[in-house]
Amino acid sequence: MLNMRGFREPGALFIAPTFMFVVCLLAIIGWGVAATFLSGGHLHPSVHPSQLPPPQEAASAWLLLKAFASDCTAMTAVEAVSNGVQTFREPVVPAARRALTTITGI
Repeated sequence: MLNMRGFREPGALFIAPTFMFVVCLLAIIGWGVAATFLSGGHLHPSVHPSQLPPPQEAASAWLLLKAFASDCTAMTAVEAVSNGVQTFREPVVPAARRALTTITGI
């Protein structure tokens, strides 16, 4: 909505939710790593999983669609940086390179 109305710096509005997402993601990863180390590497499920049925197919249509959707999501982030290169401060190329490296790392 802000982009359509011509708001000059819409990125500033989205910094807080983006950083909150990254912080929460890192907190969950840290929690999992800490739980693994504290249990000696042998986590025990609180609810035992039910018996899984035998696999029917090696690659189903669902698996292929999921892989396609995941790749489309990854390409959207790369495309967003590629389309916004002209908005980076000088030097443009190293700044864009750092942004793509950060997105890839996350």
